[in-house]
Parts: sequence; structure tokens; C-alpha cells
Amino acid sequence: MMLPDGQPGVICYSFDSTKLREADAALRASEERLSAELAAMTALHKIGALVVHEDNFSAVLEQIVESAITIAGADFGNIQLLNPISHRLEIAAQRGFAQWYLDYWASVDEGEGSCGTALERGDRVIVDDVEQSPIFAGTPALEIQRRAGVRAVLSIPLFSRSGSLLGMFSTHYKRPHSPDEHTLRFLDLLARHGGDIIARTQAEKALRRSEEHFHRLYDSNIVGIVRADMEHVIDANDVFLNMVEYTRDDLTTGRIRWREMTPPEQFHLDERSLAEMNATGSCKPFEKELFRKESGGESPGERVETEPV
Repeated sequence: MMLPDGQPGVICYSFDSTKLREADAALRASEERLSAELAAMTALHKIGALVVHEDNFSAVLEQIVESAITIAGADFGNIQLLNPISHRLEIAAQRGFAQWYLDYWASVDEGEGSCGTALERGDRVIVDDVEQSPIFAGTPALEIQRRAGVRAVLSIPLFSRSGSLLGMFSTHYKRPHSPDEHTLRFLDLLARHGGDIIARTQAEKALRRSEEHFHRLYDSNIVGIVRADMEHVIDANDVFLNMVEYTRDDLTTGRIRWREMTPPEQFHLDERSLAEMNATGSCKPFEKELFRKESGGESPGERVETEPV
């Protein structure tokens, strides 16, 4: 640039870079938040899509721990199940901890550490710095956390839909940390998913145990037992089959119907007894008379007097 007197000159521009830096920081924070939200939603979708069976239950619990660590941006994590007899928390899955640490926290009572405090309160517990927390002050657990490199902990209870406490998952951090409300909302969603999975799996396991117990009693009973509606035989134990001299296939495949095994006058009594039980929701014994299979034939033969069934 030339000045009016023909001498060369310089033009200087100045601007405040503070707003530019602030805008750049806000953009990075927004990108990080979007990335975290995408990771959280992906983790929740993965948990929601799981098909859970008893034989893959441990792997599912491990996936819940992985999802919790991802959503919370944590360094370690574990999930504990509540022992219904001792009412203590027991580690069922974890990531990142040494065995000595797992041994120390293998069984946790109310009020012990963040997870035991959450168990006692029935609500989430946030310890943003174990060095400053009254939960750990003056306890052996503080030295355990120091040795493991744990500086912050978040524990969230897992409930069934009926409100029963089933367990706990906890995320652990190497630095002081306090999760924001946005992260906590995602973790609460994960806790609901986890609670549903645990409740459903435990219910299926209890049902399977009940069925196995029933079948042991059913098959070993010295009394003839038959399960049937008014038309079909569903199943019968060996004692009953020996009494009527039919095979299990004869009865359960429909070759012989319940009506055909029963004298007409007895069938009407059966209908009345069944109607009473359906109306009252009760089950009571009643005398039963049946036809035994004719020797060498397919049609009913002589009558069999039975004990109350």
C-alpha cells in the first residue's frame, strides 16, 4: 500500500481469538457428546436385542458390564447379584480387576463400600472421589481402592418390574469423576434392561427347577397319576399305565380318548368335579373308575377301581 506522499505503508488487522477458541471448544464438546450418545444407544440396543438362556447368562452379564463401562466412560466395572438367603451382593461378572480385588469384594453386606451403601439405600450412590468420601473414610476398603487405582465409583441397583432388588452394577474410574445427568439417564435405562434380563432368567430357572422336582415326584410315585382334560390324556406315569394296560402312546397320541376309557356314568361325575374345581380354583380328590384295555385288543375291557385322584 502506498501512502499519499508516495511512501510505502502497512495496514494491520487485529481480532479477539477468545470467541473463536470458545466456539472451537463447544464444537469439540458437541462432537464428543454425540459420539458418547451414539455409543450409549448402540450399547443399549445390543442389550435389548440379546436372547437370554440360562446357558449364556454369564456372557449376558459380562455384556451388561461392558455396556455400563461404555456408557459411563469408566475404566473398570462389575455386576453383583443379590443372594436371596444371605442378602449379600456377590460378584457375577466384571472387567478390569485383579483377583485379589475380586476376593475382597466377593460378598458385600449393606453399608460396605458404594455398592453396599446403594444396597442399604435402595438407590444409586455416586462417589466422585474415594479420598474425600465418608463411605470409605477410615475403612480398609479405602486402601483396597487405592491399591486398585480406583478413585471414583458409581453404583446403581437393579430392580425387577415388581420392585424387588436383584443386584447392582458399578462403574469405577481412575480419576475423580462425577457423571452428568445425561449419562445417568442412559445408565438408568441400562439398569432397567439389566433388571428385566435378570428377573426373567431367574424366573425361568425357578420354573425349570419346579418342573424337574414335579417330574421326579411324578415318575417315582407309587400311585397312578394321570394328567388329562375332559377329552385328552396329556401324560401318565408308569403306575397308571400298568393299571389300565395302555401304552403312553395309546393315550397321548389320541388313539384312546379319555371319554373312551371312562364308564358313561363316571364321565358325567368327572365333568361335575372338574367344573367345581375350575369355579373354586381348588383341587380335591375324587373316586375314579376306568376301563382297562382288553387283552390283545384296542377297545376298553374290564373296569378298574382306582384310589381318589
